[in-house]
Amino acid sequence: MRPAPWPFACSPSCASGPVFADLGGKALSGIEYLTDGSRTADGSAEGGVYRVLDAVPPLARVLAEPAGPASPAGRYARLIAETRDDLLPPTADASDVLVIAFGDFASETFGVDCASRIVSDAVRAGVVTELYGREVGDFLRALFEGADIRLYGRGECHLGMKAAAGTIFVLQDALNTCCYAAHGGTFNAWDSGSRFAVAGQDKVLLDDGETPAQGLKSIHFGTPNEYAFEYLMSGDDNSLHVVKGLDRPDARGELSLKAKPYFGTFSMSAAARRVFVVDLVGRLDPAQYHGNVIGEITAAEWAGDLAPFLAAEAARRGVPLRVEDDEVMLRLQGEWKRWRYDDCFIQLVPQKVSRRLATRGVTPPQLAQLVEE
Repeated sequence: MRPAPWPFACSPSCASGPVFADLGGKALSGIEYLTDGSRTADGSAEGGVYRVLDAVPPLARVLAEPAGPASPAGRYARLIAETRDDLLPPTADASDVLVIAFGDFASETFGVDCASRIVSDAVRAGVVTELYGREVGDFLRALFEGADIRLYGRGECHLGMKAAAGTIFVLQDALNTCCYAAHGGTFNAWDSGSRFAVAGQDKVLLDDGETPAQGLKSIHFGTPNEYAFEYLMSGDDNSLHVVKGLDRPDARGELSLKAKPYFGTFSMSAAARRVFVVDLVGRLDPAQYHGNVIGEITAAEWAGDLAPFLAAEAARRGVPLRVEDDEVMLRLQGEWKRWRYDDCFIQLVPQKVSRRLATRGVTPPQLAQLVEE
């Protein structure tokens, strides 16, 4: 378990969320040590979050205590690998807190000591999952349907693979191939590794065969890495993807724009529409979206889809961003800036080839580039 080394004062409460803070000139490493505490060579907690979480009593002891008057703060209980079978549903969903120490769980295994398995079991038991640390295991939230996971650390590879619904919040970055083949849910991260959301599925229906699935929505406040959205097929009206292109907050908790909103190669899928990128001064190279064109963002798309999604996810992360009517306000280096939405965002729309031309052997340019690579 390791809290974020970025200049955030990060609260575990889902109501307050992350807070951007001025560290007063202190080094990030020093602030991280004070809040983290880390561990000594023998594994004992030195201080900070580690000491607080280690002090939480075991779940079995908490459940064995006589029921008394309900406390507004709820009950706090802890699970470790040896006591994983003690897992039970919470008695007060809004206030009970379950702490899971992942130190002795395995990252990748088919056994009962698998970190992803205990997370899945906790979600099925009705636990809203908040994770702290960097090593939470690959394939977290894979195949999940409706889970709410808040990861106050770094996401590992294949996070959210083939997800159908729910939310993923990652305070820091996520590694490679996150949301692979996903067709539903919401993903919120700063940066992510290569091949984000590749091979997403298109127009997935629920079990009744008629109701559309939730749809996949994602926002990067930084940027995804190489080959983001490659072969993406989750391009229906209930899906959208936003790339803000912001640098991580500095030591004063202030934001700035990256040199480019995206440094890699975008997907060339003919179905991957509704990709919105903040490109204020034309820094995105057309070669990065070869096979796509810049499309118009309609007032209906902005008001009905992009604006509410942007406002909600910015509030979830604590980013100093406001949406007011047709305008976006963002604080950059301590100064509030304001843009109309179509001066701030561009929408990448795939360049398609009609079926008639396709039968004559005309290949979409985005597919041709993928074959060349």
